[in-house]
Amino acid sequence: MTMKKKAITPEKNPLLVEINRRNKMFWEDKANEFIELCEKYPHDAREAATLVEKLMKAGHGNDQDFTKETSLESAMQNAKKLRAKDNAKRACQPRPDPLQLLIQKAVLENPSIRANGLLTWLKEQERGEVIDEITSDEIYWIVDNGRGGSSAPISGLKDRLSRAKKTLKVITDSGRSKSPTPIECEK
Repeated sequence: MTMKKKAITPEKNPLLVEINRRNKMFWEDKANEFIELCEKYPHDAREAATLVEKLMKAGHGNDQDFTKETSLESAMQNAKKLRAKDNAKRACQPRPDPLQLLIQKAVLENPSIRANGLLTWLKEQERGEVIDEITSDEIYWIVDNGRGGSSAPISGLKDRLSRAKKTLKVITDSGRSKSPTPIECEK
């Protein structure tokens, strides 16, 4: 007489029930992380999906190692790194502060203005939208809609004026109304 072995079903074994529950939680968490990543970086997700689609169409879909390296998640990480590189290049380009923009406005009104004339013009702008106070050494201006401030030495006014004239000369010489091409960052 042979005894039949009973099949162990997950419903009857608490250990298997727990393993299934943990497995389900793990993959739900992974799916949610991936969805958040796609929502946070939609451009990267599109670029990565396009890359993976091209590779799959090229017949690389069955190669396990190749598929691992070119999964949508890894492609998104690569796209994110490339975007970070582009953003780093963009971040090191000069961005004029509110005082520099005000100086550029003064140069537009009077292209032959000199440092002393600019200081007088700036004193007329004191307590306005940009300039908070001008002392004997410093110019204090408002940053970010009045929620902060910054300062610059009056001794640097000549350099700021020169930079404004140079920037505006590039704009007027090229006939464009947008800012000039920024100097490339040193690597």
